[in-house]
Amino acid sequence: MKKSLVLCLILPLLTSCGVKDFDIHEKPQDFNFDYWLFDEVDIDKIDHSRIYDDYMTSVRYLDSKYDFTDDGYPETRLPKENIQYQFLLNSEKWIVSGIYITDPSVFVYGLSMNSSNWKIKRFFKKRGFTYVDGLSGMNPYYCLDGVANFRVYSEFIQIEAIVK
Repeated sequence: MKKSLVLCLILPLLTSCGVKDFDIHEKPQDFNFDYWLFDEVDIDKIDHSRIYDDYMTSVRYLDSKYDFTDDGYPETRLPKENIQYQFLLNSEKWIVSGIYITDPSVFVYGLSMNSSNWKIKRFFKKRGFTYVDGLSGMNPYYCLDGVANFRVYSEFIQIEAIVK
């Protein structure tokens, strides 16, 4: 009887240690910026002055909390610390397929450019990400079910969605 009572008390604690219901499609609560992965963007309603690269199938866009640097050069320059988005044209819709962060004060799921390697590894492991040790000379990253890739370094955070 005592053993089953102890198990009833301990079992919920053990099963709650893992993170449940983690959905990469949901914007993290600590990321209070314009867009998140997989967001659909109406390209006709955005501020076109924030676009700094425009390709045939994608657009690079500066978050509204940052301003371009006016340093006398004829081309548009990004501020040193910023958040950039990659919008990808997919089936007649613009989808956020990438987020690139160079601002150390920005947090995503409690992680920042200043987070320790231990904290980063622990976070991704608890949520079922796979560690991929650099392919074709690229930096290592964490991958979630072939849906999203994360790189968290002291110089930047890069988050990419695999948009199909």
